[in-house]
Amino acid sequence: MSDSSSPAPSPSPVSTDYSHGFEGDMRRWRRERPDRISPLPDEILLQILSLLPMQDVLKTDVLSKRWQYLWTSVPSVRFSSSYFEDSRSFVDAVNKILVLAGCACTRMFAVEFVDYQEEFAADVSLWVRFAAKNKVEELTLDLGHDYWSYNSNLYCLPEHMYVNTLLTELSLSKCDLTPSGYVAWDSLKSLSIGCIELEELVLRNILSGSPSLEFLELRDFYGIDRVHISNPSVKKLVINGYEFRYVNEDDEEGVDDQVYSTLEISGPNLHSLSILGSLKNTKCRVTNVASLVEANLNFDIVSQRTADDEYEESQNIVRRLFQSLGGVHSLTVGTWCIKVLSTFDLEHVASPWLRSKKRKLLTIDTGYDKWELPGIASLLDRSFCLETLVININPSFTGQPHIGARFPDFRNSNQERYWEIQERVFWCLLRHLKTVTVNQLVYGGRCGAKFLHFLLGKARCLEKMTVNPPKQHSWDNLFRAAQKLLSAPRSSPKAVVVFNARR
Repeated sequence: MSDSSSPAPSPSPVSTDYSHGFEGDMRRWRRERPDRISPLPDEILLQILSLLPMQDVLKTDVLSKRWQYLWTSVPSVRFSSSYFEDSRSFVDAVNKILVLAGCACTRMFAVEFVDYQEEFAADVSLWVRFAAKNKVEELTLDLGHDYWSYNSNLYCLPEHMYVNTLLTELSLSKCDLTPSGYVAWDSLKSLSIGCIELEELVLRNILSGSPSLEFLELRDFYGIDRVHISNPSVKKLVINGYEFRYVNEDDEEGVDDQVYSTLEISGPNLHSLSILGSLKNTKCRVTNVASLVEANLNFDIVSQRTADDEYEESQNIVRRLFQSLGGVHSLTVGTWCIKVLSTFDLEHVASPWLRSKKRKLLTIDTGYDKWELPGIASLLDRSFCLETLVININPSFTGQPHIGARFPDFRNSNQERYWEIQERVFWCLLRHLKTVTVNQLVYGGRCGAKFLHFLLGKARCLEKMTVNPPKQHSWDNLFRAAQKLLSAPRSSPKAVVVFNARR
């Protein structure tokens, strides 16, 4: 029997330096943990590698023998000059990799070469030849986005590329398109062209030689003033940035800030039309779009004309666009158009052309400041059968619109109480609106929250309101906003409010 009165043994000294033990545990963990990736079938590994830039794909060569030559069979090849200090290093690296790769099974080939110079034309031609030889289906040549120097450092697309029956997707930036003969892109379904001067005859030849084309995007271009899509297969057209340039008496190209050109867009078989980006010195007109069901008007017009002329022209442009698009079921409206609509409302100008019974889905991309509130109210008021409302709030969109100094004085209006004092009856809120989705609510501040309270209190058929805060947000502010919104009175007994908070 032990003596209970004997002193307890002294504890063993314990070292406070855990570093050696931790490092040993880590080494043992690395040694013992199973490699769950390498045993995967080649098809899955190649799919993973195809999502990475080629510079990262090459690094897997040193992992093990299993990976040593796997990169040579990757189906998607992507190169970006942003990984290199200078253009020459990038070009040399691409040339060496393509010699080693072979890549007989390449399906997608993409090059982003933002600092392209004409001295590298021969190298780019080798890359294009590689793509054609390996029967690439998706080709991207992104050779820069310099908006003001379209005619400098252009790469001339080789003649052999105009006859390619395997291409399904083609995206070109700063590539001169001058086919000497016919175009045969029999399998092409998606075409994106940007940063060039585009001739009407060239566009017509391309469209006639692409019988399977479904999607066409024209980005930051000039040269033509009419985009007519007659192909029955083309269902979606995107115009993203356009500039009017004139030729003066001395045959010098330039930009006249006092002159407006008209870009006319038509397509009897189009289902979707997006007009985006900046339209410089340009009026936009849409005609002959009887089949259109979806439209996106998220553009702005840049001009230095006199304030009065610009103000009136902005109103005319928006009026004509809405007259042409009254039959679409889904409409997206950006901040510039919303602010122009505000001018009609503030001046108490009738806008019957804004009315639509076919508009079921409305998306507004807005900075949600006071200049836009009347425009948003007008859209709601005249979307009689609206069922779904999507609100994308972007703080960079705020500020007085650049549509002339005659913008009605809205400085003294009570922005925070704008929705509380509304007297008009919104028919869509009484009978039809069922779903509201709000993105980036926190940036909308108190005024954005007041709008949501207004919708909850007026929308009698509302079923669900979903709020998606920005990824970077204050949890305290978000919690307070959620509390207020969840406790707000609701006109619809079925209305559910959902906050999708992400850490």
